[in-house]
Amino acid sequence: MLLRHFAFSKHLKLLALIFAAAFVFSFSINKALAAQVTLKTGMAQKLMTVGKGKHRTAYLHINLQGIALPKSKERAPVNVAIVIDKSGSMSGDKLRQAKRAAIMALGLLEAHDTISIVTYSSGVDVLVPATRLHDRVLIERRIEKIFSGGSTALYAGVKTGGEQLMRYLDREQVNRLILLSDGLANVGPKSPEALATLGYELVKKGVSVTTLGLGNGYNEDLMTRLANVTDGNHAFVETADELERFFALELGDITSVVAQDIEIEIHILPGYLPKRTLWRKSTIKGNIVRASIRQVYGSQKKDITLELQLPANKPLGTYEVANVSITYKDMGEKRKIVLSDKVSLTLTRSEKEADASIDKGVMSRVISLQAIEKNKAAMKLRDQGKIKAARRLYQRNSVFLNEQAAKLGAPALAKQAAQTKGYSQNLSRDKWRKYRKKQKHDSRSAGAASKY
Repeated sequence: MLLRHFAFSKHLKLLALIFAAAFVFSFSINKALAAQVTLKTGMAQKLMTVGKGKHRTAYLHINLQGIALPKSKERAPVNVAIVIDKSGSMSGDKLRQAKRAAIMALGLLEAHDTISIVTYSSGVDVLVPATRLHDRVLIERRIEKIFSGGSTALYAGVKTGGEQLMRYLDREQVNRLILLSDGLANVGPKSPEALATLGYELVKKGVSVTTLGLGNGYNEDLMTRLANVTDGNHAFVETADELERFFALELGDITSVVAQDIEIEIHILPGYLPKRTLWRKSTIKGNIVRASIRQVYGSQKKDITLELQLPANKPLGTYEVANVSITYKDMGEKRKIVLSDKVSLTLTRSEKEADASIDKGVMSRVISLQAIEKNKAAMKLRDQGKIKAARRLYQRNSVFLNEQAAKLGAPALAKQAAQTKGYSQNLSRDKWRKYRKKQKHDSRSAGAASKY
């Protein structure tokens, strides 16, 4: 009997060890899965003063940091459509450099990736139907044979590029359309709204669109709108010899995606009022804020900043302000991951304590996004022909950015101040065409925390 009891005890201990090991193993896997993206939340100012009958504005910041996949792990496959404008205005060096850039891009892809090449002028040609990247030489030869001529059926080019992507569409891979154009869409639908509608259809299916505007002749409103609604990238490519660099940067992004289909849900606690998100779009229903981010790249940040109204007449103390939940598809492990965090704020009477609690990095981000809004207002004034008013607003914004750059120790704000000063100095008819495009590019780059 004693021996039987001893054996039974041994079995119990063994089972306990197995369960413990399984728990540790499970915990380790979950930790590893979650490690591809780190979540950091907080307030721009951790302590704030709230006086009697006075509402205050606060900023809640959510930061997602992508962690690059280890070299031992295979990246997610890429399904990319390159859509190239070959209209008459692309003749000469522009088309020659575009072809070089497209061929260079092939060298950054692998055999398990999918490529399609679409060209458009008055009509659309599917130069390379969607195919796995096995015969590079054949694809390069077809690219070399592209010639220019005709009008600009941009809408049809994007639509056809999207159709090629659908042939190999898979949520487990990165689906991206890269659009290159140097001119105004003049065949078929041509408004920013029409392209945005097409963009919404594509993003619902898991496709992002990156737009590369070449030279000073394209419609920057259309190109940035298409990139914005699909959460792709946008670039103002001033000269054709820059195309290879921008193609390389774009392929660097799409081949380093570590997370996809990111859904952000913020539950604001009673008494705190969500007002709006800065730059990135969201939906606010009652005290619940929802936003989406298409992708997070390795070694890059994506974020969202929420403006809140604090309650008046609230007693001093520390309060929980929000619960944050993030759901995303891990591209390394091919499964959904959920991250969560709580955000708190302390109310104090001391202005000195409140000032000392400012998170300089987060506050710099708030200032940057607010500056984008002010510059957008200045651009609207310039578009209305109110040049003096536009210049004053740009100049005030530049001075403010420089002041905040010094106060917060933020070189990025000093760079933004210099860009803004440049807009104020180039409002004349002959220069504005270029600098309007530059502002659109700079604003998109700063807002999306893009690397170009």
